[in-house]
Amino acid sequence: MTLNSKQRLVRISAIAATILAALSTSIAAAVPNVLVVCPTPFRDALAPWEELRRKQGHEFEVIDVPKDASELKAVIRKIAAGGRLETIVLVGDVPIDSTLPELKRLTIPTNYVPAKVNRRWGSEPTIASDAVFADTNGDGTPDVAVGRIPADTPAQLAAVVRKIIRYETRTEHEPWDRRLAAVAGAGDFGVMADALIEAAGQQIMKQALPPGYLVALTRAKTGSAVLGPMNSIPLSVPSPNKRAPIGQQIDEGSLLWVYLGHAHPTALDYVAGPTGPESILSVEDVPQLRGAARCPLAFFVSCYTGACDATSDSLAEALLLAEEGPVSVVAATRVSMPYGNTVFSYEFLRASLGDRPATLGDAFRLAQQRTFAAGDGDAMRKSIDSMATSLSPMLHKGNEIWRPEDLATERREHVAMYQLLGDPLLRWRRPRSIKLTAAAEAMAGAPLIIEGGAEFEGNCIVELARMGGTSASHDGGAKSNILATVSERVRNGAFRISLPIPADASGPLVVRAYLRGEAGSAVGGANILVRPAAASQ
Repeated sequence: MTLNSKQRLVRISAIAATILAALSTSIAAAVPNVLVVCPTPFRDALAPWEELRRKQGHEFEVIDVPKDASELKAVIRKIAAGGRLETIVLVGDVPIDSTLPELKRLTIPTNYVPAKVNRRWGSEPTIASDAVFADTNGDGTPDVAVGRIPADTPAQLAAVVRKIIRYETRTEHEPWDRRLAAVAGAGDFGVMADALIEAAGQQIMKQALPPGYLVALTRAKTGSAVLGPMNSIPLSVPSPNKRAPIGQQIDEGSLLWVYLGHAHPTALDYVAGPTGPESILSVEDVPQLRGAARCPLAFFVSCYTGACDATSDSLAEALLLAEEGPVSVVAATRVSMPYGNTVFSYEFLRASLGDRPATLGDAFRLAQQRTFAAGDGDAMRKSIDSMATSLSPMLHKGNEIWRPEDLATERREHVAMYQLLGDPLLRWRRPRSIKLTAAAEAMAGAPLIIEGGAEFEGNCIVELARMGGTSASHDGGAKSNILATVSERVRNGAFRISLPIPADASGPLVVRAYLRGEAGSAVGGANILVRPAAASQ
């Protein structure tokens, strides 16, 4: 068949478009979306991790250690100009003495940004920060996800890599993946201030946590014997081999383990023990952990626990580098403050469990961006700002230099100081969501009909509970808030379950559903108001 000039032009245009599309795809694939900064002696230990991530579709550029942080920032911005950079992985600890060549070869520098607000709380004049690397356009806001694996040796790096792979490739789904464990220490800012801070914390949990999750809250008060619900071991009673009771809580597993309270670089706050003060958890307790991959993330809302530039490994570093410790850790490098902590915690929980991005690094980056911003459109953020203004005279006690406009500075200092230790590409396996339907009000003693939809077959546990999940009793034991439970096998599709309401139940309650099967797990929840049976008469 002979083509006329118009047909030939159409054919040539089509061929050209195909070639351009192929070239465009090839060029895009050649531009990395992940930058890895890794000392050459660590490359063999990192190889299994690289293989896993490449199979998931990531394109890498791997570079050796730059001479200083300024050179690394320049390299990052040059690569980011390609338009695909999303993640930066730093493999190596922060150098303690940058004048030693053998240390510079195995470490990666961090940045030091001036401190303004947190200096009033006794912190250093500068904040050690990897967040500066995440700012690829110079406007101060993190644009990409940055995480650091602070390994000192290839053996330490290999242990972290094995832990990451073990977590991501596990096939079983266990009940701990719907559990959020929190340990709250004493604020010691004064009765009024502590009460307001605790109230704000409870409100944040209510606003940021989906109701389907099981929250286990432990209160560890300085000088008391209270420790909590998951292991029922009072802190005043030493566990076998003097193992920290809180270590058992980590071992039992949770989707997220949080500590809120005072801390030092290598230890959390101290409580009364049989022979004197004992730390809730310290670096000495880390070798006894047996959590394997049952704790994907530990989050320290406290001072100093992520101080990567300290003369010895911080608690956060020790936990990450331990093969039986948490898979990743978020912690601060300097003195953190109530307002900044509250905002960052809220935004991190909201991003992680509300927005649910695929990787831990993306959740962390989203929390940084929102903390950096004013948050004017969010009711919870307005409430936190108002509380901070009210609390300031109580917390500073005569400090005349505090001003309300310092709120923005404090938030930005917390974006700088909170670090992600671990792999920012970690695929954080959170349960899927179940949308539950139940009556807004119900009567005690009557059945409650719960309807929902399942995306896979499995065993579904439905619970009626008081709001707040599980909390510590005054004698150090566990006090369950679950009032009724029913379990049924459900198939893919809609399900309908009848849950009997106890005759003595009343008040605002929550219905939780947990579905577990071979294909995964899912959680859902709904708030209801249960009226006493006498009310119907």
